[in-house]
This record gives sequence, C-alpha cells and structure tokens, in this order.
Amino acid sequence: MTSTQEKTNKDNGTGKKSSPIKPPFPAIDYHKRDDWSTQIYDRVHKEIEWEDMLNRLYPYHSDKDLAPAPPTMEKNDDLYCDYLNKVSAKVPRPDASWEIKFIPRGTIRPKHHPTRTRCRPDIVAIRKYGNTKIPSDLLSWSHLEATGESDSGDPKKVADAKAGSYSAYHLQTRPDLVFVVGIFVKVSGFKLFLTDACGVLHTPSIQWNTPEARRLLYAWVWRLYHPHTDPSITIEVTKQHPNSRIKIKKRPTFTVTIGGTVYQDLFVLRAGESIGRRTIILTHESFVGDLIESESDSDSEPKPKPGSRSPKSNNPNPQSSNPSTTIVIKEQYIEVGRRFMEGPILNKIHEGNPFPGIVRCLAYEHVKNGGEIISVEQLDQDGAVITRREKTRVVLEDRGTRLADVQTVREFLKGIYDVLEITRALFTKCKILHRDISPNNVLIRERPEPYQGGEIPDYLKDVCFVDYLLKPSAEEENTDTEYDHRQRLATNVFLIDFDCSEDQDSHRPTLGYPKARTGTLMYMARMVHSGSYPDGKYDLPPMPQMDPRVLVQYTRAHENRLRNFAGNDEESITVPCDSEMEPENFQHLLRYDAESVFWFTLSWCIEAQPAEKSVPEEKIPSDIWSPLVGSAEARDARFIARFPKPSFLHSSYVRLATLLKEMSLYLKGDLDFSTKPERQNPEYTHEALQRVLLNFLVQNDAEEFMDYPKADSPRCAEGVSMPRTSTIPSTQLGVKRPISETGDGSGDHRKTFSKRLRGMPPSTT
Repeated sequence: MTSTQEKTNKDNGTGKKSSPIKPPFPAIDYHKRDDWSTQIYDRVHKEIEWEDMLNRLYPYHSDKDLAPAPPTMEKNDDLYCDYLNKVSAKVPRPDASWEIKFIPRGTIRPKHHPTRTRCRPDIVAIRKYGNTKIPSDLLSWSHLEATGESDSGDPKKVADAKAGSYSAYHLQTRPDLVFVVGIFVKVSGFKLFLTDACGVLHTPSIQWNTPEARRLLYAWVWRLYHPHTDPSITIEVTKQHPNSRIKIKKRPTFTVTIGGTVYQDLFVLRAGESIGRRTIILTHESFVGDLIESESDSDSEPKPKPGSRSPKSNNPNPQSSNPSTTIVIKEQYIEVGRRFMEGPILNKIHEGNPFPGIVRCLAYEHVKNGGEIISVEQLDQDGAVITRREKTRVVLEDRGTRLADVQTVREFLKGIYDVLEITRALFTKCKILHRDISPNNVLIRERPEPYQGGEIPDYLKDVCFVDYLLKPSAEEENTDTEYDHRQRLATNVFLIDFDCSEDQDSHRPTLGYPKARTGTLMYMARMVHSGSYPDGKYDLPPMPQMDPRVLVQYTRAHENRLRNFAGNDEESITVPCDSEMEPENFQHLLRYDAESVFWFTLSWCIEAQPAEKSVPEEKIPSDIWSPLVGSAEARDARFIARFPKPSFLHSSYVRLATLLKEMSLYLKGDLDFSTKPERQNPEYTHEALQRVLLNFLVQNDAEEFMDYPKADSPRCAEGVSMPRTSTIPSTQLGVKRPISETGDGSGDHRKTFSKRLRGMPPSTT
C-alpha cells in the first residue's frame, strides 16, 4: 500500500479500513457490448509491450518458434482465419485427438451466455475433434477457446474496446480458465489481448510482416493448446456416442473436484463481473431448466411431463454420500485481505444448529494448483503488485429464485418482512451483518421450509417469521411448545452472497483490512454511501402501534419486543450542517441493513407493473428514476426528506405509496443524534419497519391489488429506451448478478468495474 492510501484509508479501530464511496458509473445494460465498451473498458484495460505479452503467453519461447510468413492481408475474415489455421498447424499438439481451428462467425452469435448477451465475435477459435463438428448455429460460448474482432472501420478506441469486451464475455463462460486471450485483426496488423479478473491487457498494433509478429502469433496460438487452467475444474466438450463415435456436446459441461468429492454435469448458471470478483455460479442441469431450453440447448433427454418420473438420474453429485443433495457452486477471485471469507462466515452462522433463512455451505476452499493458491495480479509500472486476487470456491446446498421476481405484492411484502427478521436474528446471534441486501441476494423457495435442526436453541426462540404471525388471531395456541416454535421458524426466504458480509465479533481474527464500506450502491444506506449525515431538523415518529388483528400473534411470539419497545414518544432532533463521520469512526450498523431493505422495497414497487397486457403503460417519471439510481443525497432528498406524491407508482399499485411513506419516516435524520434509550437499541429500525409491514399486510389483506399479477418486465423510465435489467426473471444463486461503479475505498480505479457488469447498480469489489 502506498503512503497516500495509508493516509486515506484510516483504521477505524476494528482492524478495518474506511473511506468514502466513489461516484457511480452511469447505469448500463450488462449484456450489451456497446455499454460495456463505452462505460467499462477505459477503466480496466492497459497496453503492454509486445515482449511482456510474449512472456505471459509463452514463457518457454525461443527465436525459432515462429508462425508461418503471413500472406498479403485483405479485409476478409476467411483470409484471417486461413492464416491463423496455418499457424495452428505448425504448433505441436499436446493431444492428438484435437486441434485448434479458427472460424469466421458472420452474423451468427454463440449461444448460452449466462448474461444472455446477443453480441458476436467476428472470429472464434474452437477445438476440432477429428472429423466431428458442431453446426455453426449451435456453437456455445463455452465451446470457444479465443475470440476475435476484425476491423470494421471503427475508431481505434472503439475497435479495441470491442475486442476487449468479447474476451470479458468469454471469461464469464469458462471457469476452468484463469485467463482468456483474444485478437483484433485488420489489413495492416493485429493486437493481442489477455483478460483475467484484474483487467484487460493488450499489445500495441503489430504489423503482420515484422519479426515480432510471427513470434507473437506462434506464442498466442501455443497458449490455446496450453491454456492456463484450474486443474480442479475441467470442461467436458465431447461425449461417447453409443456407436463408439465421439460426439460434440451441444453445450459443454463442467466437472468440479473439491476435497474428495466430484460434482459432474454442471452448467454456468450465472456470471457476475468479469473484472473484479469474477463470480461464476455453476449448478446441475435440472436447476438450469428453462434457461437451457430457451436456446435449444443441451444433450439431455427430453424432460418428462409433469407428474411423470424422469428416466434420468437427477443426482448432480454421483459420488456424494447424499445423492438427493442439490448443490450450487460459487467461484470467485477475491482481493486478498479485503473481505471476510464467505465459507467461514456461513459455517459460523450454522455452527451447532442450522440457522433459518441463510444459505447453507457444504464446503469451501482456496483453490490450488500444485499446492499454490490460484491467483491473478495487477502490477504497477515498476512491477510491484497493486492488487492480488485469489480464487475461492464455495459449495452451497440451497437453491431458489429471486424474491424480486415473485408475481404478487402479498408474496413480496411477506418476503421483505422475513428478510428483516433474518438480518435481525443474524446480528443478535452471530454479530454478523450481510451488508449487501439487494434483489440478487434474496432468494425464495417454492414453499416455506420447516426448521431442519434438532432441539431449537434459545437464541432462535425469539425469532418468528411472517406466516406464523399472519395466522388468524382466533386460532388457539398449540399446546406442543416445540411444534409451535418450529412453526414460527418456517420461511421460504433465504439470503445468499455473504462475500460482502462482516463478522463484528472482535474475538474472531481477520486477515488484512476488510472493507468497512461495501454493498450495492442503489440499495446502500446513505451513511454507508456518503459518510455524511443528512443535516436539518427532524421529528422522529413514535414506534408504530400494532393493529389489533395481529397483536395477539405478535404478543405470543414477541412479548420481549413489545416490552423493549414500549415507548411511544415523538422526538425532535437537529443534525448540524456538514456533519460527517470521520472515516476511522465508521462501522457498519444493523440499521444500515434495514435501510437497504427499504431501498429494495422502494425500487421493486416503483418498477412494478401489471402483467395484464390491456393495462396501459405508465412510465417511471424521470424525477423519480434519476434520484433512485443516483447519489445518497439525491435519494434522501427525493424519498426521505420529502416523500413524493403517490402518482410515482403505477396506478394499479398506488396503494403501496402509503406503506413506503410510513417506512421512510423511520429513516429520517440519523439515530446517532437521538437521546432516547430505545432508539439506541440496534434493533429499533428493524422493529419499526417490521411493524409497519405487518400492519399493512393485515389492513390490506382483502384488497385486490395485493394479489394482482405483476409483469416479469419492469416499467420503463422516461427518457430510457429499455427497461433496466435488474429485474430480468432468473434463477440464480450468488450473484451479483449477471450484471455490476462500485463503492470502493481502496483507491484503485480498476476495482470500480466490479458489479457494474450487471446492468444494475453494483456492489464494491
């Protein structure tokens, strides 16, 4: 760390660093190449000397390793591919069963990208196995060994960005590769690209007829025959046909080995940022489901009709001791010393007894090759390491769909209540804060899951989820106390992505300086985002009184809470102008996670529109959309200091404005300036928001809008040509979406790429 960074990132007394969050990138659509090229590429690429690229591609090169002399080039993709194939023919094969073949793509795009991008490289390299081949229109992104862009007359900067973007997209589909390579070709010369989790490196333009050109091209193709791989994950491109012929899979699968367990037939389900954490989610075909079918995909047997039994085993882990276990594997390149490890965090949460509402961890590891942790590094001009990222892997047991994709207001608000209950209980029991409550990190199962543990521990006996509380109050209490407690702990909601979480238990050691400020900017609490208090005079409302229709059940489950938050006084506070928290004093608080839940709820309600096609379109007003995706100050001014009139919501859901306004009242000012003891209780904001939600659910139980089907696609905003991608229906675990401006206090501009790749406001890396 440089002396400048040492002065900026002060120690807050807990062994962590804190610094202001950087301004966000403009919103982009992650799957659109042009958005990536214009908004991201400048921040993540670096030109290096051709000698440096040669050493990275082919460490054992000699002056005799030369590509054939090039022909006179013309603007012709077939000619470029013909020459590259001649280079490939000269490179010795490590395996005689296949060779690298370059093919022009024309107007046909590769299939099965986890972000659903429709972009297409002009040239691709694939492995050709003897006389077998896959039709060009069925080629998958995971079949590719390299990507290329040919000159189309674009300015230099645009052409470079296109070539770089293809390699970034390629990286998302090949978790077996530590880095991928690409090429840009034109009549006068070429550029070579190398992309990993730390950024995009490329050469200057090299003329075809220079000596270094032949050495570089040989080295580049040699690397395709000898890719830098993670040996614990292998790609399966071929399968044995019944008549003993080799057959190319329509969609390659992956096999992952962790410890002594082998997980087979995995697909890439989701992918986050290419540059940054490079999150990739793998799971079995049975879970990929409609995502696969939508692109005429895999080689599996046709799916059975509902109610029939599949002839094919649904076991994603044939060598597992539990064949019925369903798994999701999450791989990331984590910046060394800047995050708590997700695996140990999850193990602590579930230590002793399973914790409801939290994804379960089967295994985790630092991924190694030959005893060394697989890593990538970003170097400065003098060769010193700026950033080091190490590959980690977590095997997770739970799968679900996003809470944000539910179809009714009722199900969404019930889920939001349970999110508050989960985060509250998590901090009370474990002193762990999630710190990234956002649409991609809150999942639901098809139905509530009963508590899976043995005897219920004392720390869970004050936990109660919404389904229990909404039972008719006249229903008699079950005399079986154990059964009653298990009913209270049934929820279909669970949290994922604990790679941004923080363990505030001072007895647990940490390595390095985990980031004190992190999260997805659009859903980040204002203090976390800006470090500044909202100045002004505020009248803080009293704790909400419970609706009598839910009070009986609430008292039965939460007598202690009613006693602890019995006060009902308003309070006036003044936040002085320019009040700021010193970076060294910053620490994430439980109420900041509650505020993130509010921003999640607000954005969902704003984007909601009916599924009924006959209902007229109502766009999101620009004076609502801009602050929603803008700065902390803009969000505070528009939605907290002065709440907008109900017309900012779609008219079918206008009644939700009452709920959102009441929730916003408990976020006014800052509780640091309150003198009332009960408002200093860490759970105060959670209690207030949960009471508001419960009252609203009970009071509007019979209202039609509560069950009015919501459209899959979000509302468009005025002046925006397409809806945001944040609510694209998807099944996912762990990502950040596919998609990720990061708030990053590290001082490294490259890290701001993380999470911006999701087409939604991203979290820090």
